[in-house]
Amino acid sequence: MADAQSEPSEDPVLPGAAPRRRRWPRVLGVLGVTLLLALAAAWLSRERIAGNVIEGELRRYGVPATYTVESIAPGRQVLTDVVVGDPRRPDLTIERAEVAVRYRFGTPQLGRITLVRPRLYGTWRGGRPSFGTLDKVLFRDTGEPPGLPELDVRLVDGRALIESDWGPLGVKLDGAGRIDSGFAGVLAVAAPALDGGGCAARRASLYGKLATKNGNPRIEGPLRLGRLDCRARGIALRDAAIALDASLDAKFASAQGEARWNSGAIAAAGLRANGLSGSTRATWRDGALTARFALAARGLAHPQARAALLTAEGTLRARQRFAALDLQADLEGNGVRMGAGLDRALAEAARGTDGTLLAPLVRQARAALARESRASSL
Repeated sequence: MADAQSEPSEDPVLPGAAPRRRRWPRVLGVLGVTLLLALAAAWLSRERIAGNVIEGELRRYGVPATYTVESIAPGRQVLTDVVVGDPRRPDLTIERAEVAVRYRFGTPQLGRITLVRPRLYGTWRGGRPSFGTLDKVLFRDTGEPPGLPELDVRLVDGRALIESDWGPLGVKLDGAGRIDSGFAGVLAVAAPALDGGGCAARRASLYGKLATKNGNPRIEGPLRLGRLDCRARGIALRDAAIALDASLDAKFASAQGEARWNSGAIAAAGLRANGLSGSTRATWRDGALTARFALAARGLAHPQARAALLTAEGTLRARQRFAALDLQADLEGNGVRMGAGLDRALAEAARGTDGTLLAPLVRQARAALARESRASSL
């Protein structure tokens, strides 16, 4: 008789049936082999899988490109000799690109992209920039407001050459971070010679810190200009330096900033000065400019008057894209005296009135102006 406390059989046998064997070890074995085969297949095809991430992005935007896969590792791939566009005249070349691949719900996505010595080539014709086949990515209509892309990048010795209607522009950029918010780097722009609109500019450059925050790009650094000549308009400028701190909004619809400037000799509309210095704070929004300024001109000379120092402080408002202007300013001058043109005009007037009652009056007026201008002010 069976003991009432005995354990039940793990494989109960029904009357008239053969004993049933346990199948769990066999099932687990099959699953294990299948998993190993899947891992082996994924490892053997890792280059194809990683390549598909990049190729998928290129196909998505319709951008022709060639590259060499140097290495593949979990979550990271390294590409070299990247050429975008026509290999005979590429729009972009990259010596080395390191791409981090993130997986979300099994779908690969781009993480941080490190670009070593990228070279970008473009044009600026008729007021429109173009970078060849990259225009499909940079200027595509997404149906959303304009703004910076949400890409995490690191640029190492990034450079660009832009051929414009006025002359070539060279750009250099190093930095890292998410482009739309968190990017920090150093930007340098050089324009050795620019010609257009009857003006010629030489040795123009910009060097400063570039950063983005909440979609707003900001540049802070010096803007320099060696020489500017607009002969038809009588405008000339030498050795100008502007300490610039400016930013754009996320939609690129408005801008604001402040600047401090200092220059060498300047001339405009018959007015000349040995140097100009000052500061301004300005805002541009909806085609309107509002600026507050303070400036000082040293050694000011005009055919009618001269001044050792002339200062101006006020506001400038422009509406409808400069169709209407409003300028208000307070002027103050020291060392004010007659200009050479006014003195010559008085001398000629005195000679022309010889023998009349006006001659002595004109001579006295000329002498009085010369005498009073020794320490006059405005």
